[in-house]
Amino acid sequence: GEHYTDANGCIRLDRLRDGWYRAEEVEAPAGYRIKGDGVEEFYLEAGRDKEITVENIPLSTIVIRKIDAETGKPLAGAWFRVNFLGDSTGTDGTTIAERPTDESGQIELQGLDKGAYVVSEISAPKGYVLDPANTRTTYLAGEKQDFITITYGNQKMGALLIVKKDALTGKPLANVDFSVTDSDGAVVGNGNGKFTTDYAGSILIPDLEPGKTMVIKETRTVPGYVLDDAPQTIKIKANETMVAEFR
Repeated sequence: GEHYTDANGCIRLDRLRDGWYRAEEVEAPAGYRIKGDGVEEFYLEAGRDKEITVENIPLSTIVIRKIDAETGKPLAGAWFRVNFLGDSTGTDGTTIAERPTDESGQIELQGLDKGAYVVSEISAPKGYVLDPANTRTTYLAGEKQDFITITYGNQKMGALLIVKKDALTGKPLANVDFSVTDSDGAVVGNGNGKFTTDYAGSILIPDLEPGKTMVIKETRTVPGYVLDDAPQTIKIKANETMVAEFR
């Protein structure tokens, strides 16, 4: 027959005949898994008590938290990959999860066996910097139900504001073209590095990687003005809008 353990983890069966018996655990409690095949075979002598001990293996939980590095605000939409290495740390292991953080900025992985786990951020939320060093290794001992939280902080991207003004009056100049590259010559944006000032004489380029140096050069001006083709360089900072002004 089928029986369930009580609050003390026990099952007591009385008035059994002598003979061979087979006990099989068919379902472990939440947070545990069956050890081996879960089968115990034993001989019971009439008039004698017999105690059978069945061990379960505790399973653990890893929670990945993603926050804004400055404000601590939870960030949704950050993608993580989790690899299970087992008891070895010399291989890439097996990928057991690849998913984004939820609205609370978390990923919860339950029912984990003992062993080493590598957690890697593979995509940052929009407007934030992906840190290539955001890889952590944690080890679950498997001796109890561990609950491990790994927190990742990301910095916001920077931005560049280009401003074009009349040198004498300070009047904003619209329809002036600029080229923007980084210090390695790679063009910025989807327009082959070309940007044009708006009615306010400005160009705003968001989501630029902090630490990158931008090279800004005026390539076409409006009638009645002299082209200022001397380039400006400016280094992008996290969560700041850097201003390059041309007159």
